[in-house]
Amino acid sequence: NHKGVCYAKEFECKYLERAKVYANSVKVEASAGSVVYAKEIALEKLKSDNKLYFSKQCLIDEVDGNGNRFIFYAFGGRENQEELKTAKQKLNALGLKSKKIIAQHQSLNHLVKNHQAIMEKLKNATEEIKRSLMQQESVKDAYSEFMFALKRLKILKAQMLELQKINNECYAKLISIENSFQHASITTKNPFKQENIVIYHRNYPKVSNSTAMLSHNESVNVIYEDHKIKKIPKSTIKG
Repeated sequence: NHKGVCYAKEFECKYLERAKVYANSVKVEASAGSVVYAKEIALEKLKSDNKLYFSKQCLIDEVDGNGNRFIFYAFGGRENQEELKTAKQKLNALGLKSKKIIAQHQSLNHLVKNHQAIMEKLKNATEEIKRSLMQQESVKDAYSEFMFALKRLKILKAQMLELQKINNECYAKLISIENSFQHASITTKNPFKQENIVIYHRNYPKVSNSTAMLSHNESVNVIYEDHKIKKIPKSTIKG
């Protein structure tokens, strides 16, 4: 029996209870109130309130409860789970760096504006008046601060552009994984009992969900293809 959190390539146990599993392949006899992320899930008996995220197939002998969510999800397998985790960490770090740069940028912009009048005066002055003004400590300090701020702002702009480039690359990778997810299936041996729900969940480029309800005694398999959730009645399945 398993009740905690588990990360594995292949996971197998008799009973999952309020557990969370991240794996490529999951094989369980019975599950209640658990969350599973995998490429492939095989269950003998599914009780109530489970969330099954998978990117290839979910095989179930018997759905014996309600409130279960079968979620077609591009990041089901371990490889894509790791890609998602790494990208999120990188995006969070980029967000923190961006906030620091923006704060510095605002502070330096404020400094530039404060010295704008003096710099305009120097710009429009004759060489003689300019030399005279530059003898004043306050003007000299303002000039130094202004020039420093301009140089620093240029550096910050370059840093922001680089962060934006990395940010875009992260999102492009995640969107590519989402777009490559084309097909997955739910196969059951027996009709569904009570009410359950099938979801296609997408995170990137924006969060979206497509849903289909599974009614009590509904005898279907379910596939995701052509960007749609499709129910296949057992009566139409040969063999």
